[in-house]
Amino acid sequence: MRTYSAGALPVLGGYLRHGDAEVRRAAREAMVQLGLAEGAGVLREAADTAADPQEALAMLDAAELLELPSVERLTPEMIESRRRSRAAAAEAAK
Repeated sequence: MRTYSAGALPVLGGYLRHGDAEVRRAAREAMVQLGLAEGAGVLREAADTAADPQEALAMLDAAELLELPSVERLTPEMIESRRRSRAAAAEAAK
C-alpha cells in the first residue's frame, strides 16, 4: 500500500504491534515517510507496549523525528538544545 493520507495512521498503528519484527520495522519507517506529526502519538503508544527495549527506543526516536519543527522554522537555539538533550540522554544511558 502506498499512501500519504492520515487515514493510514490506524492501519500502520496496527502493524506496529504485529508479531513479526520486520513488519513492525516497516510500519515504523512508513510512519516516518508519511511525515505526519499525529503519527508521533501512535508510535509512542506502540513503544509503551513493545517487548524489545531497542525497538521501543527506535519508535520513540521516530516519534521525536515527526515532532520536529519544519526546517524553515528551526533556529540555532533549537538545534543546540536538541543536541544537548540527545547528549545528556546518551550519557545517562551509559
